[in-house]
Amino acid sequence: MKTSNSEKLIVAIDKNPVEEVRVRLTHYEGKDYVDIRTFHERASDGVMGFTRKGIAIPIALLPQLAEALALAEKTAKDDNIL
Repeated sequence: MKTSNSEKLIVAIDKNPVEEVRVRLTHYEGKDYVDIRTFHERASDGVMGFTRKGIAIPIALLPQLAEALALAEKTAKDDNIL
């Protein structure tokens, strides 16, 4: 995945009937990122387009992000909200 400005879709999660959250690995301007972004169905043509709602972080931080999400899941379960 070392081509300029490339991406690899990992998963798309339905957020509601017209939005989804996509987790992607991206390569942009010589750097690798994990990108978590909301995509919205465009009313004009029904195609999913990305929004500014999301984050792109250096791929080196992916293990820390995974650990933080696991901790958030555990905390939500411990607090009986999941």
